[in-house]
Amino acid sequence: MAGGTQGRGPRETEGMLGVSANGAVPPRAVGLMVAAALVLTFAVLGGNPLTWFEGSHGRTEEGTVPPASSATRTAPAEPARSPAEAPPAPAPPPAPAPPPAPEPAPAPEPAPAPEPVYVEPAPEPPPAPEPAPAPPPPPPPPPPVPEVLVPFLPPWLVPPPPPPPAP
Repeated sequence: MAGGTQGRGPRETEGMLGVSANGAVPPRAVGLMVAAALVLTFAVLGGNPLTWFEGSHGRTEEGTVPPASSATRTAPAEPARSPAEAPPAPAPPPAPAPPPAPEPAPAPEPAPAPEPVYVEPAPEPPPAPEPAPAPPPPPPPPPPVPEVLVPFLPPWLVPPPPPPPAP
């Protein structure tokens, strides 16, 4: 029996991600799938996981990055200066010159009168159709036919039919 199909091992029955014929997934394939899921998550949601649920993805309405919070600062804040060490205040800007007086606008020319436009009168609506006569009442239903309740009895045991109603 040399050369038969009896000795095939698990390598020949594995799929693309290493899933064997009995459905078991090896740990290497699980790790690859988890890594792919993480890469896709970062690609879709953006780079900083701390801003995923803020809605703005780390940007303010003006499009600038907001200042770092006190928890994420790496350098200490600059200590407050005393009034003697403070830099001199800048000089106030010069007062702007008053705007020149506007020139009077020339009187606009009168617009020519619009030409009369002929408007065709709307056509009269068609007269309302006369209501259709009411349909005649339906005929009365036929009288019910008496049913034989025991159809499989021999003829000598079947009761006679009821007499017809008198006119």
